[in-house]
Amino acid sequence: MKNLLAGVQAELLLHFLDVPNDECLVRLHARNAAHSHTFVVDDAQFDRITSYFVAPTREEEFNIIWH
Repeated sequence: MKNLLAGVQAELLLHFLDVPNDECLVRLHARNAAHSHTFVVDDAQFDRITSYFVAPTREEEFNIIWH
């Protein structure tokens, strides 16, 4: 990610939403039920996607804003 942003002439901020998976699933179910978009993610897809996720660390040298 940093390589993609290296040439940008702006302050780079990474907003990280530190939300437990249970809460994310509640939000995902609500979003899917609203039918506000065509891409619907089921619980199995969510589990598969989040199994690869690693939270950012300060060592990555991003300006991280934790929410």
